[in-house]
Amino acid sequence: MRKTVYAASALSMLAALAFAAPAQAGGKHDDGGHHSDDALLSVLHGVPGLTVDVWVDGKRALDNFKPGTLAGPLKLDDGRYKIAITAADATSADNPVIGPVKVNLKEGRNYTAVAHLDASGDPTATLFKNDTSASPGAKAN
Repeated sequence: MRKTVYAASALSMLAALAFAAPAQAGGKHDDGGHHSDDALLSVLHGVPGLTVDVWVDGKRALDNFKPGTLAGPLKLDDGRYKIAITAADATSADNPVIGPVKVNLKEGRNYTAVAHLDASGDPTATLFKNDTSASPGAKAN
């Protein structure tokens, strides 16, 4: 029962997230010198009771990341990345509690990496591609 409640909570956070990311126009620079056609990666923490650090290619990207939190989006060049999730006090990505997960991010696309519990109740991570295209006819329904 407890695992089902946690899984339902993670899914409801994911459903809310589907409407949270704005569309990005390609080819222009923003004030931070980034191309707006960078890959955008948000991270959603849905594992209860586990404060973590998130590492991208061996560099800490998020520190003391708490359950129920959404971070990002991180702007990344397109390419392959290794994402590892470690205990919050880790000094490196060498001993992850989740991963490492290898992902291939494409420029101009918007992604969310979700840390959650699998059907057995074990921590895992899943990468989702967010559809940020405009609704047909500019309608929300």
